[in-house]
Amino acid sequence: RTPNSRSSVPARLRLRHCARRGTTMRMNLPRLFSGATHGGGLFGAPSKPAAPNRLVTLHDSLRRITGARVDDDAAVAAASPEAAELLGILDGIEARDVGVDQADVRVGDVAYVPVVETDRYHVGVFVLGPQARIPLHDHPGMTVLSRVLRGSVTMSSFDLLGEGRDGSDVPNGRRRRMCRAARHAEVELRAPCAAVALDPHHRNVHEFTAGADGTAILDVIVPPYDATRRCTYYYYHHHRGPDTSSGEPSEEAVLRVDEDDASGVERTSHDQHPEVCVLEIADPEPDFSCATLPYKGLSPWAAAAP
Repeated sequence: RTPNSRSSVPARLRLRHCARRGTTMRMNLPRLFSGATHGGGLFGAPSKPAAPNRLVTLHDSLRRITGARVDDDAAVAAASPEAAELLGILDGIEARDVGVDQADVRVGDVAYVPVVETDRYHVGVFVLGPQARIPLHDHPGMTVLSRVLRGSVTMSSFDLLGEGRDGSDVPNGRRRRMCRAARHAEVELRAPCAAVALDPHHRNVHEFTAGADGTAILDVIVPPYDATRRCTYYYYHHHRGPDTSSGEPSEEAVLRVDEDDASGVERTSHDQHPEVCVLEIADPEPDFSCATLPYKGLSPWAAAAP
């Protein structure tokens, strides 16, 4: 989620602000995974079939889905059959499959484990230490599918409304770029739980804060960040009242934005009437550092035929 030219994580970002907390909902959905086991029986008993390598399944599906599109830069809509297929595969992947079941980082630290990175999609795992935070950021023209593999994380998310606007009404006269957004209720995702999605129109701006035991989050990003899709960081401000002169959506329009939410996150009464708020583009960007760890999980590449 935090890009550089070839990786999802830049060498150095900066953090100064955390989003204000709202209503928190806990999700604890059943884990969906193959019941097949590894190994064979004793004294010539037939072996049970090996569990399928779901990393290969995921990678093959991504290559097929992204390769079939005319526009290489097109996102996968969260409500599409393609997204549903990928979410179903993610639901079967566990921490041990990607080698992060024993991964440990210090309190407040964040690490990234790249699994597969191509021009059309990235697959990787963010490992957050206890109370670590990935600051509020966007995914321009992108779809992100995420599954919490272990631990828990609180997710704050927003729908951007209209174009950003310049404002000068700050005490020191410093100009800042503002944009209006619909703020969803905070959600606590606790493993094992189903994968969730964001796309260019739903929950595209979000922030993650790890729980007391840290967390590991598997991400699929289509298309990935690059020189034209740059990550923007934001600061959150309370709703400051309607601005009819800006030509931006009314609060009634904001409510309609949320009706087609296909993220996979259960909606609450707060989401039925999302808060209209203001997001300020962070300048300077937040202070944030993220180490890169080597991938030690199952190979995402299909084995060559003998």
